[in-house]
Amino acid sequence: MRDNIAMAVTGLGCVLALVAVGWWMHFVWSFDWGHFGSRNWGFAFFVAFLFGSVVIGVALVAFFIWLGSLIEGAD
Repeated sequence: MRDNIAMAVTGLGCVLALVAVGWWMHFVWSFDWGHFGSRNWGFAFFVAFLFGSVVIGVALVAFFIWLGSLIEGAD
């Protein structure tokens, strides 16, 4: 039973990570960067949009995997 609860916590973490990444993308996209694809976007947009999404997603998934491993029963 504890293994099922741990798996549910990990799955919930994956869903919450996807929601957080989606919110981050919407948040960054809402900035006024100028015309789409122009030089005003540049490297800062790339870092904020892509790397920020990866960091947020990996951090949340790793946290919930760790939390699930604490709940998981010893065999």
